Amino acid sequence: MPIQIMQDQRRGVRVIEFTGQIVREDLETVSRLYTDRDFYRFEDREVVLFAPDASLAAIDVEDLSLLADSYIEALHQRGDQTAVLSAWVIGDHVRAEIRLWWEFSRDHSRLREPRSVVSSLEDALSALGLPEDWADDLRARQGCRIFEDTGPATG
Repeated sequence: MPIQIMQDQRRGVRVIEFTGQIVREDLETVSRLYTDRDFYRFEDREVVLFAPDASLAAIDVEDLSLLADSYIEALHQRGDQTAVLSAWVIGDHVRAEIRLWWEFSRDHSRLREPRSVVSSLEDALSALGLPEDWADDLRARQGCRIFEDTGPATG
């Protein structure tokens, strides 16, 4: 899957990694995740990574609308009021698309989340107030439950 979502519930951190060509169906998978209380916890800190081969060029405004609306609906259904604290590791290859994404999501008042833009996983962890030495474990998926994986955490 071009979007891999990993949750380290013990540490309270989620990593979302984008690789390859991202299409609407990939975003639909993410939008369904928002209502999974056992997996997607709004209070957890989030790292969003864009691999060097990630492309958001196939995503249009309607696709972003689906994702933003799903997020807002999940907040409403779940009654969660906590904004997700996130750090985004963004390369120049997706910077323009991400700006569009953020510009669009500003129209949704409940989507105003604190975000940091950084250049590495270690910088993302630091920006979130987490130990940088967790980076190797997260890269290895150690202690992480991967979305749609119903088994125990690995590692």
